[in-house]
Amino acid sequence: MQRHVKARYRDTSRGPLGSQCETAHQHKARKALSLLVRANAGHLRPLERVLLLTYGRIGKKRHELMQFLREPNVPTDSIALAKLSLAEPDKKPGLTEKMTVLIKSQNAHGRFVSADRPKTKKLKPEIPEFNSWGRPLPQKRVRNIERNWYADVLDSIVAPLPESEWDRLRDLAVGQQRWEGPLPRRTIATSALEDANLQSLQCKHQHSRDTHILTARFMQRMWRKVFEKCPVMRWDGQAMQWRVRWGVSELTEAKLPRRNRSTDLSMFAGVDSRGRISPVIKSWSSAAEHIVPDMKQPISQSAHMAVAH
Repeated sequence: MQRHVKARYRDTSRGPLGSQCETAHQHKARKALSLLVRANAGHLRPLERVLLLTYGRIGKKRHELMQFLREPNVPTDSIALAKLSLAEPDKKPGLTEKMTVLIKSQNAHGRFVSADRPKTKKLKPEIPEFNSWGRPLPQKRVRNIERNWYADVLDSIVAPLPESEWDRLRDLAVGQQRWEGPLPRRTIATSALEDANLQSLQCKHQHSRDTHILTARFMQRMWRKVFEKCPVMRWDGQAMQWRVRWGVSELTEAKLPRRNRSTDLSMFAGVDSRGRISPVIKSWSSAAEHIVPDMKQPISQSAHMAVAH
């Protein structure tokens, strides 16, 4: 997140002072500051958005992670290197081997990993042979169909994380790596008016109904929610193909076995669907009342003497 903020500042700090572009950038910066303040205060949606930006589910980092899918496979021998050097560059947009493997795995997992993104049903664009007038389809129209299909495919793909980031997020999600809590804020040299505005903004968000205390358990639950949608791609040298591992599969294997439901439901034995005690249980309880002595009766004098001796 720190790298994202610095990059946005450097990209937009070259314009002239007082221009309309600078005013728009200042407005976006205030919105980003408000997002960070609400996330640090424990708001659920701003905190989730910050985590999605941090791990490349949305935003600029997602586009950076997508560059890994566009790169061709590294040749493993001299024959593959010769074929790659002799191949003519294809200007048409197409799917690489990594994209095809990831899309098939993403469709297999379904709504668990890509509920917020459209599903890719076609690995190739459907280009009609003739147009509505019965004439051959123009080449410009063909290029537009291919470009739109390729853009839709890229928008639907869930970008894979690097192995180091994926492993660290997994440890945080399953509780193997301890979270030491938010870092203490440094004292910023600001004017009295800016300091008062920032304090009023923080107090406003801290006393909201949607505020959660940032505990280790709460953050682990948030990391789990993000980790479910994060894949990682590893090259299998034996099978000579890419393997995709999803966070939702890792969390399913890391869960503890559930308790036996029969022991949990034993306390409701003899109760029907309406919550009433069956007649057999009632007769047994009435018989037990006659057998067990009434503990409210006073203790006899002989019992007192037995206790004294």
